[in-house]
Amino acid sequence: MIDNLDRILEHTTHLFPQPVEFDAQLREHVWDKLDAALAHNRLQVHEHHDSFGSLRTVTALGLVRITIRDTHCELWASLLDDDGEARRLGYGVRAFDLFDQPSCGHFWLRYAFFRWAPRCSGYPFEAYPLFRPCAKELATSRALLGRLHADPRFRTLPAEFDSAIHQSPILAWLAHEDPDERRCSVEALSQRWLACEQAVLAMQSAIHPRSRANPDC
Repeated sequence: MIDNLDRILEHTTHLFPQPVEFDAQLREHVWDKLDAALAHNRLQVHEHHDSFGSLRTVTALGLVRITIRDTHCELWASLLDDDGEARRLGYGVRAFDLFDQPSCGHFWLRYAFFRWAPRCSGYPFEAYPLFRPCAKELATSRALLGRLHADPRFRTLPAEFDSAIHQSPILAWLAHEDPDERRCSVEALSQRWLACEQAVLAMQSAIHPRSRANPDC
């Protein structure tokens, strides 16, 4: 199956806007890393507690992490270094569909190339995380994606990743009731989540007012 997909991709690269032969050696190098990640740290969900409450972290492939603080209606994205150090990302990364971001050439895979094949890309990932990758990286990514989508360990990972984030009913509603929300950045979604929670609390307070003067109210 994998060999057949690779042969198909090799013979259809001329159909892409910038036809570049993928680098077979580069593909195997990154695949070895992805294969190990799929085997050992495919998806990790952890709960942490600090003075501000609980933090839930959802980490995929040891590369990308979303952190959720339900008590503050806050979530943010981070990238993980080789040593496990998390570096918070700036504005612009979508909270949902993290594994399918065509406008930036599969964001998570771009970071995989930056981590494991840093000389390949034409731009430094940290400075330009949403820039279009170089043609060689794109061509090699297509070959890798064909292999990944044929791998049962990866096929269910995007849905499981999103499911691990959608713990709040309001987050789930924002993501599924309005298609535009799925294209929402992490920071914007966090702001809308907080606004929704505050509106719900205000309605509950109006429906069930508390009165010290009249405790039966």
